[in-house]
Amino acid sequence: MASSGALSADANETNSLGILKMAGNSNSGRRKSEKTFANMLRVAVHETGESGQPRLRELAEILVTKAIAGDVSAIKEIADRLDGKPMQQMAVVSNRPMIEMTDQELMAIASGQADETGNLH
Repeated sequence: MASSGALSADANETNSLGILKMAGNSNSGRRKSEKTFANMLRVAVHETGESGQPRLRELAEILVTKAIAGDVSAIKEIADRLDGKPMQQMAVVSNRPMIEMTDQELMAIASGQADETGNLH
């Protein structure tokens, strides 16, 4: 017998945009207002815009137009969406091999609370 927290496939429905409406607690760690706002954005961007295209398509066209015109933030947004955000790199210079450092020393270096040798600031 399934536990009381389990959801059956029959208890789940999707709306016209394919957004899953789950029975039971579907909070997933978010406040209800966050989920509601995200759902309303999904609804709004899938509505037909002035051009007859979905608004999401219109937004994409605006973003591309701005990027072509030289808007650096639009260029960055497109690059991040297509290629993924670049990983942050950090240079650590130390005479002591990292394999000899403790997890606490490495975390302190990574968070900026210690110098490259692991000594706290």
